[in-house]
Amino acid sequence: MKRKTGVVLAASLAVILAAAGLQTSRRHPMAGSLFSWNKTAVSEEGIEAVLTIDEQLPLTQLFQEFPLDMLEEKSEIRQFISRLHSRGIDCYALMGNSAWALEEQAEEVLTRLNLVYDYNQASSAAQRLRGVVLDIEPYLLPQWDTEDRLMLLRQYAEQMTAYYKYAQKLGLEVVICLPYWYDKDYAAPLEQLIGQACDQAAIMNYNRHDEAGQLAKEAEYAQRYHKTLIHIYEFIAPGKHGLESGNTYHDASLDELRQSWTRLQEQFPQDQIYPGYHYLEEVQAFLERQ
Repeated sequence: MKRKTGVVLAASLAVILAAAGLQTSRRHPMAGSLFSWNKTAVSEEGIEAVLTIDEQLPLTQLFQEFPLDMLEEKSEIRQFISRLHSRGIDCYALMGNSAWALEEQAEEVLTRLNLVYDYNQASSAAQRLRGVVLDIEPYLLPQWDTEDRLMLLRQYAEQMTAYYKYAQKLGLEVVICLPYWYDKDYAAPLEQLIGQACDQAAIMNYNRHDEAGQLAKEAEYAQRYHKTLIHIYEFIAPGKHGLESGNTYHDASLDELRQSWTRLQEQFPQDQIYPGYHYLEEVQAFLERQ
């Protein structure tokens, strides 16, 4: 982090020190995590959809994107999170933009982290967000095709490490989303991302060919640095976002999904890796097709 971001960090220090002790300890063993990008999920209907999924794919974490005005207004989110907490599900603020990998965008990220902190400060324990999920994918930037990729990922890893340190001072856990292929050519940035930039690393392991093998290096780093690993299952239909049938469970059966998870549990420590499901509407439709 260079001077511009450092100024933002220093200016906020007096505020964020008050966050010590804000985050409560986890009240239950972890299970699955569900992604939700639609603000309409922040409703009674959305809660029922989450709980219906929870009946077949047990959940303990919901990663929900919230509009900024909803975070500022607070009341809708408070009701939403209270209901989730009553069912043993923690809620995280999901947010992402590939541009946030760049240092010049750091202030926007810090502003959003502060907004989550402000929401938590003004809410009761049962209404608080446990943390944030940062879905920042630098390979979607135009620079990925024009600049040195390793250098870009090193800069990104430094940026993510700075975001994590800042979030820790705010009492917020951090989950970061990573593709499964960083280990092939970018092992050093990957190790920094898992070891120094998150509490949980959610791996977009969107290749059904060798799910356990593709997680081997990530699991090694997670174990080394005592981090939690999330294996994300994709449910978007083939043909969308460049996905092929081997990248998604859209056309698979529930038994195939469960068999995959059983195989992963056999390969990795059960207290280290957990399933993630992307995303609410697609998972809901998948279960309805069974």
